[in-house]
Parts: sequence; structure tokens; C-alpha cells
Amino acid sequence: MSDLEPRADNTTPPSGSSKADFLIKTLGLTYLPKESGYIGILGRSCHTVTLTPTTPDTALAKSDAVVHSSKHLAAQSHNYYMLTAEFRVNFLHFLDPDDTHILIEGGPVEYYTFIPPRHPSLSRQHDVQLPSAEKTILGRDYLAGQTPIISIPGGCWKALRLCEGVDYALMANVLAPEFTEDRVKIGAGQEFLDMFRGTAEWATDEFLRSLIANETWSG
Repeated sequence: MSDLEPRADNTTPPSGSSKADFLIKTLGLTYLPKESGYIGILGRSCHTVTLTPTTPDTALAKSDAVVHSSKHLAAQSHNYYMLTAEFRVNFLHFLDPDDTHILIEGGPVEYYTFIPPRHPSLSRQHDVQLPSAEKTILGRDYLAGQTPIISIPGGCWKALRLCEGVDYALMANVLAPEFTEDRVKIGAGQEFLDMFRGTAEWATDEFLRSLIANETWSG
């Protein structure tokens, strides 16, 4: 029996919002301010790594979106993360660590990645002087091009949104090195819109703005 399933003396909740409520309660998930959605902190690696101060060759090098630090960190930290019918969007944020999401159940989820110019992850087939915006579907319809796991390189923005008609998505989230509050920036402003407008067919001002929570819009 899966750890996510109730014991025999419980009634299995139906799919949809009731199942989402069941998972939130059973896994001890709590609301995540600013980003939105639900999170459950699971732990971090016993191994450590040391970050050294760097100045990446990107358009954001002088922006406060990039935090450069020199300190010891756990090699990774891992959490549950969940979107629901009530909180459908994981709002735009910038992370220094690599970020991997694995779909456990529910979904699918639209996963948006925004890579700044001259980022080391940009392939030789892409003009590295230009920003890149990508949309991937986190799901299990493999024939439709969905994938159950997505890994995003550090130094990028990202946002998630439940697909239409979906009630919830429960994911595992691994950050490497570990998550620390001084290495994340939630939200963005006009500079972000100017940088990524038109980088994909869906990357309109209106849509990009919808991925940024009002409370984290920096104008």
C-alpha cells in the first residue's frame, strides 16, 4: 500500500478537490505565501557543497535578481509541492539553485522557464545573446510530449500553472544546492516583460504579467 493511501479503516476520498484536501491534511502541507500553492518541507542532504562568489555573464549580472554568495550549503533540499483548484499558479520566481519537479499524482501542469541571455545552459543551436522562454507540460501523456520530470538550471525564472480542467497536482521538488531565502527572488517587473516579450508565441505582455502575483510586481 502506498504511503499516500489511507489505511483500511478510512474511506478513500474521491478524486478532485476532496482528494486534494486529503493530501494536504495527510502530508501536512501548508500554504506558500507569495509563490502560492502548498508546500511540505521534507529534508536536505547530509552532504555539503561550497559556493564561491561569481559574476555570471548574463543581462542580470547587475540586477538584484541574482544573489552571489560564498558559503557552505547542503547538496540538495527536497519538498512536496502542490497546486489546487483554488491555487492554480505557482507565481514567477528566480532561483539560484537548480530546480527539479517530479509529478507524483494529478496534473498535468504547464511549466514555464525563462532563461536570460548568455546563460550557460543555452545550447549552441540557440543564439546565446538572446533570452529564451520555454513551455513544457509536466504530465504522463508521453505520446503527447508530456514528461513526468522537469529540471531547470539555476539562474532562471520559472512559473507553473495547472492545465485547464485539472483539480490538483502533487509534485516532489528537489533543489541543488539547497534552497535558502537569500538565493530566491519572487516576482518581477517591466524589465522582465521587456526581456521575454515575443520570445515564444504565448509570451505576450498580458500572459507574462498573469504569471506575476500583484504583490510581487515591481513595476
